[in-house]
Amino acid sequence: MSVIPQWEAAWDAMLALVRPGGTAALMDGGPPPKRTISTRLVWPLIWLGCRYFAADWAREPWKLAARDLEQVDISWSNRGYAWGYIHAAGGTTRPSATALGHTNELDPNAAASR
Repeated sequence: MSVIPQWEAAWDAMLALVRPGGTAALMDGGPPPKRTISTRLVWPLIWLGCRYFAADWAREPWKLAARDLEQVDISWSNRGYAWGYIHAAGGTTRPSATALGHTNELDPNAAASR
């Protein structure tokens, strides 16, 4: 999500495909939750990598899961990922996803319920 220009629209489009009560998740790289001595030393390299790959770590897309899902679990890990962190978030869509404007265009009954 950190490299998708219209990242919030991509999240909304994904949710539109998940039935109410279904599971949705996302994973993205991001800055460490807390800066340590080792991350402070390599921070210029992390910044340079983000610039090279056009990644925007300031976005925090896992907060979209907290906003739009229920029973949300947000976690992060730095194992096997050089000086960066993997953030993952998942949960279930609300029973009435259409209340948020999300609809499932692939569901033939979706049009009838509008």
